[in-house]
Amino acid sequence: MSDEPKVSQPADIKGLRIEQGRAYGVAFYCKENTGAELYCLMTGACEGATPNWLVTSDMDDLNINHAEQHGLAVSSTQLTLCHPDDLDFDYLEPIGLVLDDYRLEDESPDYIVLDANGERIKVNCEGYLINEDDEVDDSNRIVDLDLLAQDESLAELETLSDREAQDAWIKMVWIKLFPGQEPVTFSR
Repeated sequence: MSDEPKVSQPADIKGLRIEQGRAYGVAFYCKENTGAELYCLMTGACEGATPNWLVTSDMDDLNINHAEQHGLAVSSTQLTLCHPDDLDFDYLEPIGLVLDDYRLEDESPDYIVLDANGERIKVNCEGYLINEDDEVDDSNRIVDLDLLAQDESLAELETLSDREAQDAWIKMVWIKLFPGQEPVTFSR
């Protein structure tokens, strides 16, 4: 957030607004699947923030019900959150840079759509086919989780904690706003 119409220097950044809520109808898309991503999704092993390889494709039933604002002290090397009472937020406007991040919190999907050669099928988290009537076909297991668990690419799969996702976003914003300046660290 800033009181300047256009942010041109680090000191123009005055605050940070954090909005949180729950979403019950979110669809994600994974374009490149080595097998490790599928295993991670089916077992709910993503942990913290939405991984980089998982893209939000659709949102429904999003309920933002909590917001907090923080002052932000900006130096050439560090961003530091300040107490909300340290700043009058009435004069600050969002500058249009948003981290739209989901925490998966041990959630597992209702179903996964697999698309191979243009044939789209739905499977549940145990790997069984879901038929056209949205019923699980216990006789038709499409994905073997035990086999996926043996995949060596699991060790290379990148997932992010909330902190890592926030830090990567701050670095990206800093480079975008202030090209040529070294990205800063973020202190909470």
